[in-house]
Amino acid sequence: MSEASPNISMVIPHFFAYRIFPPWLAGILPGDVSTGYKILNFIFLLGISYSFYFLLREIALKEITSILMTLAFIFNRYFFQIHTWNYFQLTDLVSNTIIFLSIISIKKKRFLATGILFFLGMMSKETVLVIIPVGFAFLFQTIQGRKTLLHFAISLIPGLILFAALRIFIPAAGEEKLAVQVMDESYKYLSLFVWAKVLVVPFIPFSITPLIFYKEFMNFIRQHFYLFVLFSLVVFTAILGYDFERLLAPASPFLFAFVGIIIEKYQLVKTKRWQLTIIFLMVILNSFYHIAGIVRLPNSTLSLIVSTCSLLISTALFINIRVKSNLD
Repeated sequence: MSEASPNISMVIPHFFAYRIFPPWLAGILPGDVSTGYKILNFIFLLGISYSFYFLLREIALKEITSILMTLAFIFNRYFFQIHTWNYFQLTDLVSNTIIFLSIISIKKKRFLATGILFFLGMMSKETVLVIIPVGFAFLFQTIQGRKTLLHFAISLIPGLILFAALRIFIPAAGEEKLAVQVMDESYKYLSLFVWAKVLVVPFIPFSITPLIFYKEFMNFIRQHFYLFVLFSLVVFTAILGYDFERLLAPASPFLFAFVGIIIEKYQLVKTKRWQLTIIFLMVILNSFYHIAGIVRLPNSTLSLIVSTCSLLISTALFINIRVKSNLD
């Protein structure tokens, strides 16, 4: 697609044929295609960082907490670090940025911006469709009037028309029916290994935190049900794909916002700085990876050891914080 810019290639494999915006944009930039990807990758790495921070602020986290959790997102080996190495994975970076910005625009009721973002998202990746149920979940939860719901629905129409038009007018080479793909991959829902890779591995060292603070977690779901909808839909669709960990990035605001709330409730910044420091050292440690990261580890076994240590140490500290608070 990039090499065909400013035209549109008609011989791209199924699914990729419709993800035209990021590669097309890279192709029209000056220089070769590789340089275009590098430039856009850098821009969207900054963009997703800022959008993640402002989304946390919209969820009502304090400034310092939002900064800390944004840093945790940046140090995540699957959600951010992998993109610093594989700049050709631009489509994920663009679509995730669009999802974060769309949620912000919906919360602010800026539906013109929502419509523009959704339109661009339909040319980026199908994952952006998650904005539809997430948006309605937020608006229903906050008891918005019919007029607000109508404005949101109208903002989606141009993007949905584009979504259909791309599939009507662009022939996708090697197309596989979606129903067939779902049937072929549905066995993964019965695999405990797959569920561990989806629910635990991408979110280390925070994976067990909801179980430790389960009462706060249930309250968080009630207060931010739209984020739970986002998380659930991303999880269930990611299982049907490959590289589960990377595909979980759009769900990250759900758990990271919850951890931020725990940090604030238990005053980790003010009264438990040494525990918080160690937890974030574990965040940095878990960024060490054999595929990509700040420190490139020699093999996958060492990556597994690093992840396990990060998870166990952070979990132990969170348990300690919970137990001490109960004693107090």
